[in-house]
Amino acid sequence: MPIAPPDPPSPIIIDIIGVFAWRKTNIDEAIDSDCPLSSASFPGNAPAVSTNVTTGRLNFSAKLISLCVEAGNYQLLNHLQDNKFSSKDNDTPLSEIDIKSNEIISSGIKKIDKKYPIISEEHYENINPGDSFWIIDPLDGTRNYLNHGNEFCINIAFIKNEYPSFGLIYSPISKISYYAIEGGGSYILRNSQSLSSALKITCNTFDSNDPGSDIKATILTSSSMNAKKLELITKRFVSPKIRKMSSALKFGLIAIGEGDFYPRLGPTHEWDTAAGQCIIEEAGGSVVDKNMSRLKYCKNKTYLNNEFFAIGDKSYDWSDLIKSLSCWFLALSRMLLYWFYLIFYICPVYLYSML
Repeated sequence: MPIAPPDPPSPIIIDIIGVFAWRKTNIDEAIDSDCPLSSASFPGNAPAVSTNVTTGRLNFSAKLISLCVEAGNYQLLNHLQDNKFSSKDNDTPLSEIDIKSNEIISSGIKKIDKKYPIISEEHYENINPGDSFWIIDPLDGTRNYLNHGNEFCINIAFIKNEYPSFGLIYSPISKISYYAIEGGGSYILRNSQSLSSALKITCNTFDSNDPGSDIKATILTSSSMNAKKLELITKRFVSPKIRKMSSALKFGLIAIGEGDFYPRLGPTHEWDTAAGQCIIEEAGGSVVDKNMSRLKYCKNKTYLNNEFFAIGDKSYDWSDLIKSLSCWFLALSRMLLYWFYLIFYICPVYLYSML
């Protein structure tokens, strides 16, 4: 039986004098002016905020982090319990922890922004999100969580005109937040401190853009990626470092320069990638599809992504590698389709004809 959630944490206190500034640059374009995020604050070099600015508008990013801390604390209370779960239609696990975490974050967002709908992994059917909406994954890496692993996180993003304009990834284990708003840069905040402690982050860049040069690359993959897929990547680099892990935390590692390439060749959902995409893009990287086009959102009612590739150094020519990986994925899909057709159509018809 899951342990009841603790009382919400005290709001993150922010010293607004001489620390934060309104960053109007591109924010009104990213999100409508009446959305609280249009008045978000950032650490940086802009002039100080006047004291008559309301704390409620100024602390929007901090409030979202506070929601993550509240949900994360609840997750940690139950982390080592033997939590019961069921299976969704796509064979992914669903636990009471997912459901309660979703309630904490969704209800919290509704209190500070009543205008835009919320799409979440636990609630997305029969919702027409329009051009602007929140998209959240209250517990990304549920399987890792249920196995008492440390690689689960919380994802919150805001989508505007098919692309993410705000992203937040929070790790309950490390208490690290990665967050970004379009036009405002990407930041890392450790131990849920005041936003004045946040540090700006940027992706790693290679010393050379020549694919044949001795580049020290770190490749991040899902835990299930097999050796044959990895071989296509390792041939491209000289002794690349391979790191397998779960959840959207891989996006955060690329944004802080501790990873260079994350290929995802299997299907995912948009709530798995939206927050991470905004964070990587604002840190100087990109998240693209097999055609090297920026990953789009609200593409279909199932919110499914095809394969995608998260990139740290955009100046490096990744196109050939991505093309070869995409061809491999297409060949595998065709093979599976062939066997499905053979087993479930040809064989039954043949057996029936023999009767």
